[in-house]
Amino acid sequence: MSLLAPWWLAGLLALVPLLALHLRRRRRQLEVDSLMLWREQAGTLPARRRARLVPSLLLVLQVLIVLLLVAALARPTSGGGTPAAGAAPAVFVLDDSAAMATRDVAPDRLTAARRQLDARLARLPAATPVTIVLAAATPRLLVSAVSPADAREALAGVRPRAATRASGTGAAARADADTGAPTATTPRADLRPALALAAGQLHRRGGAITLFHSRGTTPPPVRADGVTYAAVAIGTASPDDVALTDASARCAPAAPADASPAAPDPAPGASPAPACTVFAAVRNDGTSTVRERLAIERDGRETAARELTVAGGERVELSFAARAGERLTLRLTRADALAADDAATVTVPGAAVPTNVTLVSDRPATAALARALAATPGVTLRVVAPGVYQGDAAARADLVVFDRWLPDGGLPDAQALLLVAPPRLPGGSVGAPLADPVLSGLDGADPLLAGVDLDGLALAAGAARGTVLPQSLRAIAWAPGGPLLATGAEPGERPAQTTLMTFDPAASTLPQLAAFPALLANVVAAAQPAAATPAAPGAGPSPADALNAGAPGGSAAPNADGLAGSA
Repeated sequence: MSLLAPWWLAGLLALVPLLALHLRRRRRQLEVDSLMLWREQAGTLPARRRARLVPSLLLVLQVLIVLLLVAALARPTSGGGTPAAGAAPAVFVLDDSAAMATRDVAPDRLTAARRQLDARLARLPAATPVTIVLAAATPRLLVSAVSPADAREALAGVRPRAATRASGTGAAARADADTGAPTATTPRADLRPALALAAGQLHRRGGAITLFHSRGTTPPPVRADGVTYAAVAIGTASPDDVALTDASARCAPAAPADASPAAPDPAPGASPAPACTVFAAVRNDGTSTVRERLAIERDGRETAARELTVAGGERVELSFAARAGERLTLRLTRADALAADDAATVTVPGAAVPTNVTLVSDRPATAALARALAATPGVTLRVVAPGVYQGDAAARADLVVFDRWLPDGGLPDAQALLLVAPPRLPGGSVGAPLADPVLSGLDGADPLLAGVDLDGLALAAGAARGTVLPQSLRAIAWAPGGPLLATGAEPGERPAQTTLMTFDPAASTLPQLAAFPALLANVVAAAQPAAATPAAPGAGPSPADALNAGAPGGSAAPNADGLAGSA
């Protein structure tokens, strides 16, 4: 047995004054006529006897209380030692996402991973500092720099966590995050921020990082000097699992009120094109072809269904019409090895409204930033040079984008702002280029990053600068030396939703990634003052009106209700 806080043994010194109080015996007082007799016999009195401790139940209870209190504060533990300051630390990252509940190994992947990790902890020296990071949508520390015995005790209580992210896009996703409404479940973990947190626990001292992750998730590399890294995949290569993935919804821009009367009328009997569309994909992670049934529920009631045939290792993509503002639940009804990826709840955004965007840039309109903004649905883009910029005119735009330039007279009072590689930052500061501009972590739960995959992001040397954020902004993606993306509300007459990109996208791989238009679409959606009013019940298209499916390795067939589709 060892003590995790042995310095509390000094509390035993409290016994000294306690015993002294009991040794001090009070003299019995007597009233006598005279002291003369005692003075005459002073020389003949025997020597004073040493004080003896008289047995006392009160003393025993007081000593017992002190001993128990000191023992509790010293934190005794069995089997493990106190971590030594100079010992090489061991850091473990455990995937505790919903995917680890897959039952392709007995009893499930997380239990198998816990058993392997527990066996490794049992073999470590007692003085090894152990840190365990749990990885789901957001990583968290289970234990930090504790003995292997304490780490094993904490590990026993780990259970799978469901990683939730906002579904839909833009304003709808942001509304879900703000209200706490149910959202689509992402069963797989985001390992990049978890590994970044694990590397940060080593404090440049060196050590070992071991990752236990669900098979099928590709772990990112770990770049840290003096760190040994190993990844252990848990599960079989081809589990019997069919997953519902990539559930999202988009709405076309609303038609203007003064639409041209010259527009051709729709053909007789033809239904109008749906204003909103829900997209999803069904992926077969196994090797055998399976028949699957997709049910579509609105308000807890099934309104449509689809029979699908999905080949092993393939996926079927689906799309169907929906009403603006409604919430749909997509559900696979066949039981498989993982139930956590069989359902998703999608909130359809309000009908997209035209958004006026002003881009202040000295680059041509054919540059990547201008082209991506112009291609965003609903955007009316106006590009102006810094030399002709007028703050009053810019303030009338829904979104103002400043590309590597800021006005001297302050930021405009616009609905939303996007600052791209600004030379300075009001309320903060912009410093020297970052020495290591590598994405090391992000807040995957932020609505601005909904549907934004930054795994392929690479920045050129000097592309990002060290930035101190003002109090109104918070980082949502960062490198070891500072933030790469930040968001917040800039105070003013009407608080502007401000997004900051500390690097020039032209000096990175971002324009080549699908994340670039997705990120800008979320920024544009945040600039819209309010979502459109949901359609009245019974108005507009419903999932039963149109349900299309298609995939290179699968097929779709109508169900008994006769829903039409194409493969």
